[in-house]
Amino acid sequence: MSSDLAALRAGQAERVRQYLQAAADRAESWFNEKGEWVIDEAPLFSRERLWVSFALYAGTESQQRLADAVVLGTEVEEYDGFRFNIFDSNIAPILYIQHHERMSHEAKHALLDLTAEGHNAFPGDRQADYQFHGYNDNMPAKGTMSLILGGELVQSSVAVAHGRWQLRQFQEELYRDGVGAEYNSPTYSALTVHAMAEIAEYADSPRDREVARLLERRLWADLACHWHPSSHQQAGPHSRSYTVDTIGHLSCVRSLIWTVLGDEATGLSPMALFDPPAWLVTHHCGNLTFNIAQMCWFVAGHYHLDDDLARLFVEKPNPFQIVATTEHGDTGEMPCRQAVTTTYMTEDYSLGTSSTGYGNGGQPSAFFVTYPRAGQEPVGSTIHCRYTLNEQMPGICGEDRGWQDEDFVPNHAHYVTLQQGPTALVSAHVAALGEIPISRLSQMVAWGTHLAPVEELRVGSEAIGDWAGEYSPKQWFGVRAGRCLLALRPLAFSLSGLPVTVRLESLPHYQVLTIDNYRGPERQFSPAELLGTFNGFAAEVAGVDEYGSLEEFLGYLQEAASFEDYALFNTRRPRYLRSAIPGREAVDLATCYTVHDCSARYATINGRQLAQTVWAATGLPEEAVSVMPGGYQPRPTGIPWESLEILWDRTVPWGINESGK
Repeated sequence: MSSDLAALRAGQAERVRQYLQAAADRAESWFNEKGEWVIDEAPLFSRERLWVSFALYAGTESQQRLADAVVLGTEVEEYDGFRFNIFDSNIAPILYIQHHERMSHEAKHALLDLTAEGHNAFPGDRQADYQFHGYNDNMPAKGTMSLILGGELVQSSVAVAHGRWQLRQFQEELYRDGVGAEYNSPTYSALTVHAMAEIAEYADSPRDREVARLLERRLWADLACHWHPSSHQQAGPHSRSYTVDTIGHLSCVRSLIWTVLGDEATGLSPMALFDPPAWLVTHHCGNLTFNIAQMCWFVAGHYHLDDDLARLFVEKPNPFQIVATTEHGDTGEMPCRQAVTTTYMTEDYSLGTSSTGYGNGGQPSAFFVTYPRAGQEPVGSTIHCRYTLNEQMPGICGEDRGWQDEDFVPNHAHYVTLQQGPTALVSAHVAALGEIPISRLSQMVAWGTHLAPVEELRVGSEAIGDWAGEYSPKQWFGVRAGRCLLALRPLAFSLSGLPVTVRLESLPHYQVLTIDNYRGPERQFSPAELLGTFNGFAAEVAGVDEYGSLEEFLGYLQEAASFEDYALFNTRRPRYLRSAIPGREAVDLATCYTVHDCSARYATINGRQLAQTVWAATGLPEEAVSVMPGGYQPRPTGIPWESLEILWDRTVPWGINESGK
């Protein structure tokens, strides 16, 4: 792959022009001259109307007049007499800043009014929920952007001061942790990068621009270190991922990278939305108007990607590894906790894990593999896991959605993982499900086959011709796909003694291995039964050149591997011990953790507790991406609220004891 960064960057202006022009031309057919929706597809909501306005305002005079009508016809929900939407109120100031010279007087005032109304504390960008406190970073990032830039537009010193407080709070988060709480999300990380980049571009204060620029660099470093160049995929564990993300198709992050580096870095570009290939899966169940509008937001942004990070998107040392800390807020079901993310990659594959999943466990990809395909395919393939319930499986679509996947296969387990290089131990236990009828409880590992099926499958010492059948769990399962070999050994049991089976299933666009805790007639499980239902696996990943064959790789593991796995006093204690095999040193992964909240008594790699290194990336030391290059600079004490009441849930407990001097 070419390393001529100047050539890659040179095309950015033309890419932006090309995409926005195509979006504007397409959007002309969506609205009449009054900005009313006229086509027989689901209408765009307020945020999408504002997103696509970036393309219309960048277009012809008639398209700019249409943009005025679209803006003036955008209805935003009201709370307590104020218009507010965490998207709309933060798109408005950027749309104004970029295009006010092309807007009508009425459209300009509509956007400024929407911006000002969004600066309230209840509801608004200053609400206590929209701070950086271990949840979805993209929303406080958008709020911070509007408070600073929008506050400057409407001359609100209160809004600007609050935005600066949040900017410094985010700076503290990325000083104590390697990656943000909402780390490496193919959907949401792009929103956080965009927000910091716009502050760095437009803020009046040099200090605000400087801090935002440091934060933007760290966020770009997160994405750059997790991009797998040979497969054109976002590697590593994901804090929050949808179907389009877990299979590595046209995500927001891919469009963000394409904007700054082009097709050579991403393989697949958002231009595919205007003539989508048959295999392409898109967000919102294939709603192309939504996706075209959404990508306008990223393509129209102003970014500051340094050359050293840009190069990591197109080439990396081999092998490459990044280990970083992160943190999660209390979700009610799961407590506040720290976590470690690990990603290891070679040209043939990547393996990524997080020591615990994000949030309440519903959206993360805590175990994720990417690999390239042969030939001219624009993107490689992925392997991801979910703990699934009843009929929920990938490729099982809702009514009237054709072949398009559901947006999201929910995860119903909490994960505790350990990783050493290309080796991982993944432990899963069922989350609280409530009193519902259950016909299946399964740990799923899925290979996306939208472009090509896997090439070889082995169970134990036997080659398997068809991806189908039921098998005993206590043996190695091996798959060769592209240039990647994955060996997987199930680890599952329950305190109630339910039998565990492994099934191979072919679904539309997926080949799936399920480790079943239960599959049978509908029944209810008590909370105690679910708490004592365990799953998981040990995984070894290799490239095809590392071993003579998949059979040889599995043979080495069968001889070298041993396991412990038991539960006592509400703790699970899995261990994977493998002696040295050709090309790999011995490894010992073990943990003892509380099953209801993932609190670990120990988590050890080769007998030592898991290191809490903030940031360790091959060739990119922490000081090179520091958000406080001069050393720790404490944010002054004091919080910018008199009330911590949250509109969405007024039952949330809160209290303020002291704030500042």
